[in-house]
Order: sequence, then structure tokens, then C-alpha cells
Amino acid sequence: WQDNPMKSIYVWFDAVIGYLSASIEWARRIGRPDAWREFWNDEDARSYYFMGKDNIVFHSVIWPGILLGTNGRGDKGGEPSEELGTLNLPTEIVSSEFLTMSGSKVSNSRGATIFVGDFLHEFGPDALRYFIAVAGPENQDTDFTWEEFVRRVNFELANEWGNLVNRSISMAFKNCHEIPAAGELTDADRELLDAAAAGFDTV
Repeated sequence: WQDNPMKSIYVWFDAVIGYLSASIEWARRIGRPDAWREFWNDEDARSYYFMGKDNIVFHSVIWPGILLGTNGRGDKGGEPSEELGTLNLPTEIVSSEFLTMSGSKVSNSRGATIFVGDFLHEFGPDALRYFIAVAGPENQDTDFTWEEFVRRVNFELANEWGNLVNRSISMAFKNCHEIPAAGELTDADRELLDAAAAGFDTV
């Protein structure tokens, strides 16, 4: 903010506190008032924050700053909150690019939006999971259109992947009359799995 001394923070300072307060409220509602501590106080707990690129600063600067202050850490000193204990910092912050709709920014007032409940009622969760996995805005902005959604779900998920699963199951049933139970991994299995895992470093 040094470049603009008039810049101010309003809703985002208290908005990120909602991660913690919602966890505490959830624990209260399920009748286990300390259940939230499994996520926030356990040193082995991991937290992953997924967001659009325009929210990085709030989750990588402001929210960790609030947590560090509550924990009594930093150059200002202090003690951890007795009530909250030492709170975990985010393990990883994962940012994506933007998902637009038919070339427009997602906007409820302009009709460029889809409500998840309506979407799931019409198509089910698998179609949505697949589309986000293959076309999500991981490295660049992605434009959602109904035509592209239908193409990916019908031709890729149903036809190509569905066909592969159907052929595999049919072959297993024909030869074994059941889906074989998973057995012990052989050296050849491990070699193949290691080669596949190493592919992420070279592709």
C-alpha cells in the first residue's frame, strides 16, 4: 500500500476471520464445541485455500497476519490467545485464473451465473467435477459455455472414458466373472507406478 496511501481495507479484513468463526460455529452446532481445534490447533492438520487470483493478497498477507497476531508472534510480541490457543497458518494457498461465462465476467445481476444447487439437480456432481478438472482455469482464464460443457461431458466423459470403463469391466467379467480384488503389488507394478509418477516432473 506504499504506492497509494489512500488505499484502505474494509470487508476483507473481517471476512477471512469467517474461516475460523465458521469452524467454531460448526463445532457448536454438532454438539462438539471443541471439534474445530482438530483443524486449527493440531500441528499435523493441513489446510489448503483455493481462490481466484484477485484474492491472493487477502489470504497470503492479511489472513496469516491476523493469525500470527493472535498467536502472539511477530516483532510486536504478545502471547497466544488463551481461548483460541495457537492457530495454524495456511499450509498452501492455491490460486487459479478466472472462470468466465460466455465471454462475460460471472455476474448475478447480468444473468451470467449458474447456481450450484440448480446445476447439480440437473446434471449431478460428476459432470461438474469432470468439467472443472479438465477445463478449470488453472493456468489461464477459462470461458464456460454450455456448448463446451455438453461436448466435454458427452464426448469425453461419457463416450471416451465411459467406453474405456465399460470395456475394462466387460473384459474382467468375461474372464473372471467378477471384478478381481486388488492384490499385492509386484516389482513390475511398482516400476510402472514410479514411471507414471515421474512423468509429472518431465511433462
